[in-house]
Amino acid sequence: MPDLPEPEPDAISWLSPSLANDLLDCAYRVAWRMDPAYRTFRRPNTYTELGTVAHAMLEDAGKGAFMRFEDEKLRRAAVEQAWAEHVGRAHLELANAWSPITTPSPEEWPGYHLTKARIIRRAMHRRSVDIPGEGGGSSPLIEAELRDDVAGLRGRPDRVEGPTEARRIIDLKSGLSQADPTRAQLRQLMLYGHLVETSTGDRVSEIAIEDASGHRWAEPFDHAVVDLLLSEIEDARSTFESARAAGSLADLATPSADGCRWCPFRLLCAPYWESLESSWQHGSVLGTIDRTKSGAKGSIVEMTTDSPTDASGTSWIVSMAPAEYAKVGTKLAVAGAEITGAERHLRWRWTTVARLIT
Repeated sequence: MPDLPEPEPDAISWLSPSLANDLLDCAYRVAWRMDPAYRTFRRPNTYTELGTVAHAMLEDAGKGAFMRFEDEKLRRAAVEQAWAEHVGRAHLELANAWSPITTPSPEEWPGYHLTKARIIRRAMHRRSVDIPGEGGGSSPLIEAELRDDVAGLRGRPDRVEGPTEARRIIDLKSGLSQADPTRAQLRQLMLYGHLVETSTGDRVSEIAIEDASGHRWAEPFDHAVVDLLLSEIEDARSTFESARAAGSLADLATPSADGCRWCPFRLLCAPYWESLESSWQHGSVLGTIDRTKSGAKGSIVEMTTDSPTDASGTSWIVSMAPAEYAKVGTKLAVAGAEITGAERHLRWRWTTVARLIT
């Protein structure tokens, strides 16, 4: 296995609920996140940008931005105009982050049309707007910054609603396949609930995931679970800082098929390549380039692999690769390529990331 870089992270000064999740799931990922040299690896994708648009639209609706239009046609025009503006900003952010790669137009983003229809339908109706005092409720908190200086936590929950003695924490999800909340989602919501109680003095009774259609999966807020979670985070943080001081951060890596699938740092991560198996179906390969050939849509690269580990020593082909990665005799790491129907054949796509290793 070739030598790969190792992160040199800054100390953890604050933890957001998402960073706390990473710390508990794979502290080595946190090491990469906390190293400024690798900040550009955390680029947005079509799913995150579509989620940003959906969040912004629901935030606009929650603040009553569209209900001032009593005429339904005028209201729809305002909603659709807001959608277009949010999408325009998201598309520009995506293009800037991936430049000089050409990114797909929003209409080509997976789930775009269904998400748009669901969000516009919700934004059109008054039930998507919270009115302070209505039904015994209190003013909603939307993307409000909350912090707990003692635990070193801070974050912005998507939405906090309900009366002060029984607040509900809502995490908005724009994905089309949301089902029961995952363990990571529940942990994040519990931490947001803790931040609400610590920052505002309100009491939290429920946490919930809400999808783009408005369906909710709710769970009671559990103080005992939060206390245990805070203790686990503090222990993980102490372990991280000890490993940072000792230069043994790679020992904290916990590579797995699910845990590494969307990690933006897997390309650089030695424990990932040492654990990767073909069955993970990540579209990832690392090896030595033996031959290259120019094709109509990019280079065809043939390589002898070091990883996936169960295919070490076999020949793999990566087609449609950019010419700058087609260098015979060099080591090449490729992650996030398209898995084709042919055995040991990957196809480059616009989100594929790669690195020549010297």
